[in-house]
Amino acid sequence: MKKKIILITIAIIFLGGYFILSSSVGKYKSLRSFKQLFPQEIRNFAKKYIFFVNYQNSLENNLKTLKEDLKNNHARQEFLISVKEKAIINLIENYGYMKIKKKSDIKKFQISKKKLTLEKFETSAILVPKYLGKGTAYIEYNNNKLILASANGMFFYVDIDKFSKDSFKAKVIKTNIREKIKYDRFYIKNKNDSYGIKDLFILNNKIYISYNKQKDDTNSNQWRVNCYNTAIMVADLNYENLKFNEFFTQKNCIKNNKQLKYKDERYKDFLAAQSGGRIVKYKENKILFSIGEYRAYNVAQEKDNFFGKIISLDIDGKNPEIISMGHRNPQGLFYDEKNDVIFSTEHGPDGGDEVNHNINPGGDKIENYGWPISSYGDHKYNVYDHQLSKLFPLHKSHSKYGFVEPLKYFYPSIGISEIIKLENNSEDDEFNNLLVGSMGSLIEEGDLSLHYIKTDNNFKVIEHEVLKINERIRDMKYIPNLNKIFLFFDTSASIGVLTIK
Repeated sequence: MKKKIILITIAIIFLGGYFILSSSVGKYKSLRSFKQLFPQEIRNFAKKYIFFVNYQNSLENNLKTLKEDLKNNHARQEFLISVKEKAIINLIENYGYMKIKKKSDIKKFQISKKKLTLEKFETSAILVPKYLGKGTAYIEYNNNKLILASANGMFFYVDIDKFSKDSFKAKVIKTNIREKIKYDRFYIKNKNDSYGIKDLFILNNKIYISYNKQKDDTNSNQWRVNCYNTAIMVADLNYENLKFNEFFTQKNCIKNNKQLKYKDERYKDFLAAQSGGRIVKYKENKILFSIGEYRAYNVAQEKDNFFGKIISLDIDGKNPEIISMGHRNPQGLFYDEKNDVIFSTEHGPDGGDEVNHNINPGGDKIENYGWPISSYGDHKYNVYDHQLSKLFPLHKSHSKYGFVEPLKYFYPSIGISEIIKLENNSEDDEFNNLLVGSMGSLIEEGDLSLHYIKTDNNFKVIEHEVLKINERIRDMKYIPNLNKIFLFFDTSASIGVLTIK
């Protein structure tokens, strides 16, 4: 009997101690006052080693709260920066023009039988870089005017003849961009990612822009918060005021919280800079549009979306069709109308930047360029990751696995950008004379340069020269009848004028 009483007493003491100690981690709030009966050292010990489940839950809740606070702080910071940048845009638009000044350095090059002279003209207002550099913009040509669109939505134009002067002004074109695109990241500087305008295109007196589109779920169940794709808006060309409206957007989007379909948590990724966005004229009254895969890997091999694809669109934005797939981030696009060939460029991972060609595109056949099954790049330099390689093997052959081999690839990467074809003399009929821009930061690896690539009519590379510009080349516009190429340089936020003789 005494043993039974002793055991019951011990049990009561143990349970009482349990309730009192557990109250110190918040499970029994009514007994919280009793925790003062125990020294702090004992309570800390009990939290960590006896009631560790409660302690772990408490830590996880605290971590969740901290992450939410950090997210809110980032959002608040983005909001404040975007307010400042939009105020600057308003000031520039009200000012009415942007100053452009010729820089003193002139560079001369020679490729094949062509002599080239490069002059630079520094802009004063395009000072919001997207990724790296001093400022980012895209250029177009129409009716003897050069049109510029900064990545954060400023528009300017200037008569081509003005580039014969040492300094001049580009006039502002007002727009409704800030009414159409409201999310903060579009307008801010971001060295780790790049939201904003992705290309500028003019056709039939209409002006088109591609951009990273974000939409929340307040008006449509098809979209979720912070979900993005690459879309197009269009406006009637007007040098006073551009009124943009939606032209094309696909129904699918990719979230930037990395919630993708992979079983392995490590490979849920997102990068807005990896979004493509080039627009060019195509055959049969259509346009071509390149769309990146936002670092979502597997979407490039899925036919139920347009990510990692080059597509065609009717001139009214209808009837999208996949022309090619298996692309990572197609940055450059050129359609050779005379020979019915699409030339494109795309960023590889670490290494593996590609120049691709598509002969007689369209019809029933969809060419596949292999990403992320085949690539001449690596996931990480000198690092082998078994799980990543299992999911996305990056085979060092395309043709062996049924994919199109690149016309040329670069290892290490050059930060490849726009591509154009020179086609203003008889030699250009016999060969493909291509110019490819590069960005990056290491000029000794071919970055910050123009690459001249000459192929025969069987697309075999017979010449490759590197013209060291020492600038991140974002965009190029070739005007054959003027024998000039206009370029935009991110590094110095400058316009380059390359004259061919």
